[in-house]
Amino acid sequence: MSKLWIENNGTAAYYQEIAPAVSYTDKSNDVEAWNLFGESTVGYKLTRDKIKALVIIATNPNYPILDFSGWAAYSYKSIAAKWVVAPYALRVTVHTDNIDSDIWDVLVEKTKSGRAGVVELMRKRVSDELRKETLTKYDTDDFWDATHIIFNEYIDANGAKFKDWLSNTEGSDYENNGFAQKEYFTEELRDDLLNIYKG
Repeated sequence: MSKLWIENNGTAAYYQEIAPAVSYTDKSNDVEAWNLFGESTVGYKLTRDKIKALVIIATNPNYPILDFSGWAAYSYKSIAAKWVVAPYALRVTVHTDNIDSDIWDVLVEKTKSGRAGVVELMRKRVSDELRKETLTKYDTDDFWDATHIIFNEYIDANGAKFKDWLSNTEGSDYENNGFAQKEYFTEELRDDLLNIYKG
């Protein structure tokens, strides 16, 4: 699993499984490090996902119940508000409604472009199979025909149908009519695409 590695002098960051050198420290559980280095290292969407998880763990002692009962003692309220990972009523104790509105606009724009970037990475991964001739042009065309609409739903509104299609999610419309039913299905390609999807 990839980690956020920060150079000990704080000038460089990497997101990978092992440290790039001995002068790097694992800061994967450090909300300040994600705030400072995350977006330039892994993009807005994944950074927000990581910060959200850290804030929820720190402010919800009764997790999975989300009551934010630890908010008053939380030291990084401004980061939680900046990344819109706390409820509105708590965010506006940190800054004004106008500032929250501006931050929200950034979130909407950047998360949409982040999801578009995820789709582009998946497109490249599938096209690599065409390059290696493990998929035919017909296969890749069929993949995009099957996913085009649900990809757009994911980009525009964070729709979950693509993940359901890719995973043949039980109880979904794609349980028996998804990726696993395609002639070109492989577990490796499915797992690679899910890893891209999850960041």
